[in-house]
Amino acid sequence: NLFNVRVTDRHGRTRIYDQYGMRSEAAQGHQPTVITEIPTGHVGVVKSNLDEGWNAKCKTGAEEVQQGRLKAVLVPSGCKGVWKEIFEPGAYFFNPELYEVTQIPTRAQRWSYHGGYDDCRIDLTIGDDGKFSQTRHCTPIPVDPNVADEAIFVRVEGWEIPVELRVLVQVNPDDAALVAAAVGSLKEMEDRIVTPTIRSIVRNIGGGSLLAPLLDEKGHFRTDADGKPIVGIRPTRALDFQDSRPYLEAAFEEAIKEEGNKAGITILEVKIDDPAIPPELLVSRRREQLAQQLAKAYREEKLAQDERVNSQKSRATADQQKDLVTAEIGVKVAEQFKVRREFEGEAEKTYLMQVAEGQKAQ
Repeated sequence: NLFNVRVTDRHGRTRIYDQYGMRSEAAQGHQPTVITEIPTGHVGVVKSNLDEGWNAKCKTGAEEVQQGRLKAVLVPSGCKGVWKEIFEPGAYFFNPELYEVTQIPTRAQRWSYHGGYDDCRIDLTIGDDGKFSQTRHCTPIPVDPNVADEAIFVRVEGWEIPVELRVLVQVNPDDAALVAAAVGSLKEMEDRIVTPTIRSIVRNIGGGSLLAPLLDEKGHFRTDADGKPIVGIRPTRALDFQDSRPYLEAAFEEAIKEEGNKAGITILEVKIDDPAIPPELLVSRRREQLAQQLAKAYREEKLAQDERVNSQKSRATADQQKDLVTAEIGVKVAEQFKVRREFEGEAEKTYLMQVAEGQKAQ
């Protein structure tokens, strides 16, 4: 006597029949049979509250399934417990008093860890005297109720840095029954297993050591003969969340994927959003960059001034060109006049000497 039949006529009168015939007549407006709709991108996992009796495997077919940290007992269809068989998208008739259907999404899900901190900035301004002035201001970043959780706070070199992550996850349909039996829904999987694991991994790597380019005494990347960075294990720096973000993403993704496999889900990718690095760490770098830009600007300005002076000099020279040519011709004329006078003097001297000689002879 597992099922009853409820028949509703066009007048809204409902009669319920069991194996012996009509058992009772329900009031008008009685709710019809419940249809379980499994939408596209999901699978249904059934938990039965009774053995249906027709399946002889119910006594021997129960199987303990374990994957990583998940462990659960699954049973054949028709038996009491969580069924191994999953149900594809579609409409099904399950008696809600006997069967509980959990819908597990199999599409890729994006979990974001965002907000819950103050995003601070330091604005630099330069006066006419070349001196810097600083202004610090902060903007609260609230936690969006649609995200998985708030940003993950990591302590690095004494600084507390909120790190925002985007994690792309997916449940394999073959693992849906195990996930539903061991944990429940995907939301419970996220809250109870995955999120605490992600937080632990990000804190351990962000506040510990990292496979990234090695640094010299000045904090610059060490390079080989070909100019490529030399990579090795070294302590993580606060500025690595800006300068070495691809290496941090790779380290996070590798560790989170391994833990995700243990939890019965597939981690497709892990990405870091813009981290809120304490602005005090960036001030010295920004001041250095501004000083270099100012020095370059001053050099360019000096070259421009020199070029302007040369241009004005050339223009003035061109404006006086007529006078310069006249003066140059005058100099040449004077020189020629001097030479002529010298020749005339020599000729006069010779003439007088000849006259004197003639008078002496006379």
